[in-house]
Amino acid sequence: MNRGGSMQNKNISSSVKDWLPISDIKKNIIFLKNGGYVKIFEITPINFNLKSKTEKRNIILNYRSFLKSCRYPMQIVIQCKKADTSKYVEKVKKYMEEEKNENVKKMIKGHLELVESLGSRGAVSRRFFLVLPYDKPPGVKNITFEDVEKQFFEREAILQEFLIKCGNNIVEINDEEFALKILMSFINKKSCELKYSAPYRAFTGILSSGKINGLEEG
Repeated sequence: MNRGGSMQNKNISSSVKDWLPISDIKKNIIFLKNGGYVKIFEITPINFNLKSKTEKRNIILNYRSFLKSCRYPMQIVIQCKKADTSKYVEKVKKYMEEEKNENVKKMIKGHLELVESLGSRGAVSRRFFLVLPYDKPPGVKNITFEDVEKQFFEREAILQEFLIKCGNNIVEINDEEFALKILMSFINKKSCELKYSAPYRAFTGILSSGKINGLEEG
């Protein structure tokens, strides 16, 4: 009965796979179909406006040093997503129901009204990423995965060294599907908005399903 619909879904799936420039993901390193490799690092932000003049000056100087040290392609990505306050509101409402002090209940109610008001105005959460491509050494023909992994490890150490002076950190990733989940969130236009700040066009692959052919576990 639904053979036509099944064939249509299969064709859409095939066209998406052909469109994606990603062939595999291993240990959170993205394999591109053109033979390149990309790794995504999540960065913890700071509130620059709350810093003193001296702190701001030091952050800017350290950030300048960081940019000078990066003699390789790099992309900074900011992911803006509408904040979901529903779980928090639910939890606070439950706490308010259990509270016996009427004055405390009034305070909690006022807090909930503020949270719901901010949510209705389009409150957003932001995540910050650095995207680095593998930089193949000149004259080298045969590249192993260990070579790629080593370069990313070394560059992560350099990034951490400079970013920590600015007050930032690279988020420690224990999830082997981190890169897959990030790529999946990039294509979700209804809840995410991406802003690109560097012209690294090779990294345009965005996943629309939870599986990739040939995905190897780390």
